[in-house]
Amino acid sequence: MSDPTIYDIISHLDESPRYLGLSLDELFIGATGVMLLVISSHKLIVGLFSFGLYSLSKHLKRGNGPRYFLVLIYWHWPHAIAQMVAPKLPPSHLRVWRA
Repeated sequence: MSDPTIYDIISHLDESPRYLGLSLDELFIGATGVMLLVISSHKLIVGLFSFGLYSLSKHLKRGNGPRYFLVLIYWHWPHAIAQMVAPKLPPSHLRVWRA
């Protein structure tokens, strides 16, 4: 009567889609690293840089939602770059405080 797969499905509804076991931002870092490894003559440096960038992204995202990098871009990058990511949001430096 009680099917344990129902609870398994419901508990993973908020996860981002995964490709090859990686989320979209991790896949982008990995694919870019592989392409740079193929065209570069400094394989060790590119490999270490790619691994470091992947580790940094995993460390920053730990305990946060799948769109955490978009939040970081909105709050900490210049308005011109953040406007490309989220065009309908107001500039992050203009804050309205309500009493």
